[in-house]
This record gives sequence, C-alpha cells and structure tokens, in this order.
Amino acid sequence: MLFLRVLAVPIPSVRLLCWGDAQQGQVHGAERPTWHRLESPNGFTSRIELPNGDHVAVVEPWQFPLPLDGITTQHMHAVREKARTGEWRKDSKSDEWIGHVVAEILGLDTENEDDLNKIKAILKTWFGNKVLDTATRKDDHRKQRQFVIPGNWNEDSL
Repeated sequence: MLFLRVLAVPIPSVRLLCWGDAQQGQVHGAERPTWHRLESPNGFTSRIELPNGDHVAVVEPWQFPLPLDGITTQHMHAVREKARTGEWRKDSKSDEWIGHVVAEILGLDTENEDDLNKIKAILKTWFGNKVLDTATRKDDHRKQRQFVIPGNWNEDSL
C-alpha cells in the first residue's frame, strides 16, 4: 500500500490489478510492464453472477494514472501567475506554501492525505520541469527562505 501512496494518484482496488507481458509474465530490460484490470462485462468492478452460479469477469488493459492527469496548461499558468505576484514558499510546512495555491486552483484539499500527495507530486514535476523555480531571500523575520517564482520554462521548448 505504501507503494501506491507514493504515486499520489487514485488507484482502484489493488486486488483488481495485475501486470505482466505476453512472454510468461516477465519484464524484459527497460520495457515497462503492461497493466491489466479485472473488469466485469457490464462495466462495474464487481463480478457478475451467471444463472448457473458462476462469477465472470474479464481482464482488460489498464493505464496507470499519472499525477498530472487532469491538469491543464490553464492550471499551470494560474499557479505561475500566483507565484509571480505573491510571496509563496516552497516549504510544505509553511502557512504560505505554494501547495495551498495549487489546491485552491485544482479544487483539492490540503487536509486530505491523497490530495496532499497529489499536490506534492505535481509540484515536484513542475519544479523538475522548471515551470516553477525558487529564489532565496529574507522573510519578514529576516531569515533566509526559499520563495517560489515562475521558472524559465517556455511553451516553445515542449
């Protein structure tokens, strides 16, 4: 379960997922495994009971959700604008954490652990892609802190 929490994405019941490939369920080299989900033919994740008492389900290919699924460039630009015009910090323990801005824009709750993990994964990606960056400067108490600023990311570089 810890593995799934680190991914910061909503996962259906783990018991309904499996992975492997067509060659004896082995992953070869750098290839990624193919994920599958146990799905009932009527579209529900529960099995169907046939008149003779048997339960039937089918295995279908399934894509692992990514932290940025559902995030648009409008969301990104809104966060960059807030970073440009505000005094937001990189530290998640701060009351002025940039994650609160992300939560507000995406309609997430920083008190919810799953939402919090998703926010952290989004920010990690955006800092890695230079969508956001940090500048070290003094806060109101004259202590050096990392403040979030828009990065040198460029849409033309995609």
